[in-house]
Amino acid sequence: MMAVRLANHGAALFGNLFFVILYLLVHQGRSSSPTKIHTIIGKIGELAVLPCVDDGDHLNLRDMRIYWQINYDITVHMYNRGVDDINYQNETYKGRTMLFVDQLEKGNYSLQITNITLADSAEYMCIAGKEHLELSKVTLRPVASFIDPVISVDELWVNNQASRNASCKSHSGYPKPNVYWNVRNGSTVEHPEATGTVITQDPDTRLYNVTSYITLNDTDESISCTVENPLLGENLTSPEWSLRPSGPQPGPFFKVLVASLFGAVVLLTILGLVVKCKCLPKKECRRDPPAELLLDHMTCPQENGTGGHPQTQETVVMLNKEMET
Repeated sequence: MMAVRLANHGAALFGNLFFVILYLLVHQGRSSSPTKIHTIIGKIGELAVLPCVDDGDHLNLRDMRIYWQINYDITVHMYNRGVDDINYQNETYKGRTMLFVDQLEKGNYSLQITNITLADSAEYMCIAGKEHLELSKVTLRPVASFIDPVISVDELWVNNQASRNASCKSHSGYPKPNVYWNVRNGSTVEHPEATGTVITQDPDTRLYNVTSYITLNDTDESISCTVENPLLGENLTSPEWSLRPSGPQPGPFFKVLVASLFGAVVLLTILGLVVKCKCLPKKECRRDPPAELLLDHMTCPQENGTGGHPQTQETVVMLNKEMET
């Protein structure tokens, strides 16, 4: 047991000693080769390539050692004499990094990192060459595009005066955004300051959500808002929201009332048609009688099982006798 502990302790000391020696070699050789400084933007969830190019003499792959590190103590990637060495690689980067092997003998030691996260924000150092020089320092800055912004407008009427407040919302971006309002007043476009902007950060993804508010004038004709990602250089503008024509808008109660009245009118119309159809005489009642039987006081016979009203039948019989004589 003691032997195992000593072995582990010895391996740790050897590893630390190895990187201390490497650190001294790097700083000793700095004067002969200036370190190149880069800043790289990497979209979250996508890949980024950290540049590192050696302009000096190039080694054979079997003699080549390339180290990508953070602060000389976190190994991001290590290439040791023809193979990738994962013994010292930080767990966070395992399975996510690679060198362009076909470019190594040409002096291109650039590193590709896949599935970028906010945790990858750091300054990376490329150490390689015959003298293990610090060839490149690369600052990786993760970014995320915001979702297209959406506008909503609330309009209140008090004493025939309109008070309109608009909000612009977007989410899932990084870093913190800038929000601009575009308000068209007649033929001009103004860029007023927001009356309030609230920026929150999702506790899980650490991405930002933003809501901006503005109070509008009664003379404003249309509005739109722009969410800017300053690091990504991306501007997303909402569809233009028209504010004309302006006037009191019916509330929910009024809309329900109108719909109810319309439904009642339709229902009464249907009931009226049904009643009218029931009151219409049957087909035999609608036959035109002979002209000689038309009397001002005659009414249509009712269905009573006897063929009609008795008084009406007598009148018809008398008329028939007179015509026969």
